[in-house]
Amino acid sequence: MTRAPQVTPAAQAARQAAQTARQSAQATRQAARQAVHRGEKCQAALRDEVPEIADIRGPGFMNAVEFNLPGSDSPHPDFANRVRSEALDRGLILLTCGVHGNVIRFLAPLTIPDAVFEEALDVIECRVQDLTWIERNYRENVKGGGHGHGHGKGDGTQGSVAPGRQAPSPTPNL
Repeated sequence: MTRAPQVTPAAQAARQAAQTARQSAQATRQAARQAVHRGEKCQAALRDEVPEIADIRGPGFMNAVEFNLPGSDSPHPDFANRVRSEALDRGLILLTCGVHGNVIRFLAPLTIPDAVFEEALDVIECRVQDLTWIERNYRENVKGGGHGHGHGKGDGTQGSVAPGRQAPSPTPNL
């Protein structure tokens, strides 16, 4: 009669560790695929509509958006700071960085639920588009000598919203 080999506790632990490592690697690959998709979505949503965007860069889900004065290579840190400030007023924390402070960095966790990510992206998109509208309106009024008829103060402060757009509600769960 042949005896079945006994599995030692060390062998059991090694088998369990290997299985956990395989599952972890699989989850990491899935998260990376989702991150790339989310990063591409973020880039596509804003790049064509906002002339202040000079560059969007970064691997996968870790992105940075660089803002310059439209049509120039001059950094636009005021625009980046207004985007950051307006997002913070709505519960979304963004980081400004870069040598000139004209870059916003996006560092969401890979485990962020889709609904929360979409809500955050809506806040960013809305504020960037509104601030772009304010800047464009201001430039046109300054060049044309007009006094404007914009919404809010027209200076990028809170309460300024492009025509036809409603400001998003505060998002404390972000």
